[in-house]
Amino acid sequence: VELLRRLLLLPPRPAIADALRSACEALGAATGPLPLVRPLPVGKMVRLLSARQANAHFFRDLAQLLGGTSAAMADEALRSLNERLLVVVADEAGAVAASPHQLAEAAAAAHETIRSLLELDAPPGQLGTPLELGDVESPPQQQQAGEAATAAATSSSSSSAAAADVAGSSASASA
Repeated sequence: VELLRRLLLLPPRPAIADALRSACEALGAATGPLPLVRPLPVGKMVRLLSARQANAHFFRDLAQLLGGTSAAMADEALRSLNERLLVVVADEAGAVAASPHQLAEAAAAAHETIRSLLELDAPPGQLGTPLELGDVESPPQQQQAGEAATAAATSSSSSSAAAADVAGSSASASA
């Protein structure tokens, strides 16, 4: 809804408008299910990772986001949608657009790094427990993992939010 509001108040450049239109068409033509990806707030994610205050529950949510993003980017049926959404996400983020293949690789690598840092199959009662000192690797490796996760997840979260906004826009336009 926020993206649609901004687009109506300040129309995008023609290239971005064309990418949004194409993304809506690709989303409407999609016949298979979309991977489950729950976006995380980018500001909160960056704040927690840079302050090194993220707990195991946060990293599990981040791993789920990265796994879904990796699956979506690797899905050939969603290739057209992914390419169009990445153009929109790059414009929104003010960054250079990555290819779906590059984003899938970065998301998968960050997902594996998180998996190596903590056990993702912990009992449900322990989801919010902070990481123990023995659960993490040395500080340089932990910092690298946090930086890789932040970079991949920022793209993933922005892409997920844009996909949700485009899906909502497409649904309200067809109604």
